[in-house]
Formats: sequence, C-alpha cells, structure tokens
Amino acid sequence: MTGRIVFSIVLTLALSLTSQAQNPQDVSTVADPLLKEYCVSCHNQNTRMAGLALDSLNTKNVGENTTVWENVLRRVRAHREPPSGRPRPDDAASQSLVSKLELALDQAYLSRGLINTADRVSDAELATRIARFIWNDAPDAPLSEAAQTGKLQDPAVMEQQVRRMLRDPKADNLVIQFFEPWLSLDRLPKAKPDPQLFPTFNT
Repeated sequence: MTGRIVFSIVLTLALSLTSQAQNPQDVSTVADPLLKEYCVSCHNQNTRMAGLALDSLNTKNVGENTTVWENVLRRVRAHREPPSGRPRPDDAASQSLVSKLELALDQAYLSRGLINTADRVSDAELATRIARFIWNDAPDAPLSEAAQTGKLQDPAVMEQQVRRMLRDPKADNLVIQFFEPWLSLDRLPKAKPDPQLFPTFNT
C-alpha cells in the first residue's frame, strides 16, 4: 500500500511539470523560513549582495520574478549559499526547496507560455529536474533521449519515464529520505481507521 501511495504522489508531482495545479507557484511554506534564517541578512534591500534582495521577493507567486528565482535555484543547487563558515540548512531542507522551486518555475513558464514561450524550461533542463527529484542523480540515456527528441513535454511520455524511473532501485532513496518523513509513512502499518468510514483500507 505504501508503494502505491508513493507512486501516485511522485507521478502527480512529475506530471505537474506539464499541467496546471492549484497555487503551483506558491513556495512560501518552504522558502520563507529558509530565506529568513539563512539568506536575507545578506541579500536584502539594503545590502543587495550579488544583486539580490530576497526580502522583497513574493514567495507566493514565483512567476512575478522568474529571473531572480532561477538565480536562487542555481545557488541552492550549487550549495553556494550561505558562505562557508556560516550556518547552512541541511541537505533535506535544501532539496525540498530545490524541488519546490523547480515545480513552481516550470508552472510559471507554462502559464505564461502563450505570451513568453522563450522562457519555458528546455527539455534538457526538464529531464535534469526529474532525474534529480526522483533519483538525486543525472538523467540516464532513455530520459536524455526523450528530452533530445522533444518528447518529454508530452504527458504520456512523461508518465512512461516516471514509471520506469520509479522501478529503478535508485528511487528507493526518494521514498526513505523524502516521502517517509514528510508523510509519516512509517505510521501506516499502525493506523487503525474506522472500518465503517474506510471499508477498503488495509495495510
């Protein structure tokens, strides 16, 4: 049962890269605490280090300033911030922000696609984001081929690739390190819902 739940969640997140979702550009729940604790003391309206004023960014609508958010994404990915010697968020928190920003930016470009098609993320970048999210690794040959042939934006191809990637043992780490603590999946075997309300529930 746990496996089916995780698959459904991952597939939904991956497909959301090419479809609309409710409030897909809102990253406030993840970004606000991290930016406040680790970033805005240096990157604010007064200091503007590296040309960034993160205290004025609208975290509820990434689409308002995709250029700055892309800059933030690159820096977090590269573990460039905060500088060496200063407190840094742990890897799980950083990866959570990366994943959330990737999804939000893709949705922002998609929603503006009819006006600003040049801003849409490339297939190669899309493949990189999917592989990083599911495997925390680089795209393999089949995923790269789908990107190179321009097929990855097709939801059917996306689903096929996600299903294939989740069957790979490398996807186990996603479940253990991300979904289990996030969704408290370890508690499912002990769950005892009301059988009258949930007659089909089983562990």
